Amino acid sequence: FNTTAFQSMRGYFQVKLLDEMKDALTPFYAILRDLQVNDVRRPTVFETSVKDKEAAKENIKIAENERPILLTQARTEYQKALKQAQIIHERADTDSTIIRNQADAEAQAVRARYSTETETYLELKNKMRLDTEALLTYMGIRVIGASKNDIYINLKSPAQVKYEL
Repeated sequence: FNTTAFQSMRGYFQVKLLDEMKDALTPFYAILRDLQVNDVRRPTVFETSVKDKEAAKENIKIAENERPILLTQARTEYQKALKQAQIIHERADTDSTIIRNQADAEAQAVRARYSTETETYLELKNKMRLDTEALLTYMGIRVIGASKNDIYINLKSPAQVKYEL
């Protein structure tokens, strides 16, 4: 018997024990008419085992009842994490697109500026009929002339600073 079965079948246990006791007392010519079962003591180890088993059953039931709740919580956290990851990914895509567009615009502006300068210097070179070395000397003189600070230059000797046109 387990604890629950013992409590529900107490009457059956009492009748069964009465029959067993009658059979045991027959050789002594004793008549047993009634048997009352009170204070049935089981061994401590058995009692502890039964209590532990019942506690384990209760814990299993509690765990089974909590499982759907915990699964729902876990799924909710998982969905939140997925949404957060999606937001981060989309933000990164947006930021990278913005940075790429800014870099493209800046590169285009630099290319346009250098293209304009190239065209200007090419036009200047053609108008003044200068070769490349003469153009570079002309540009150096212009830079030195436009400077507001003292400029110190180390030129190879002899340096030709003026060209005849």
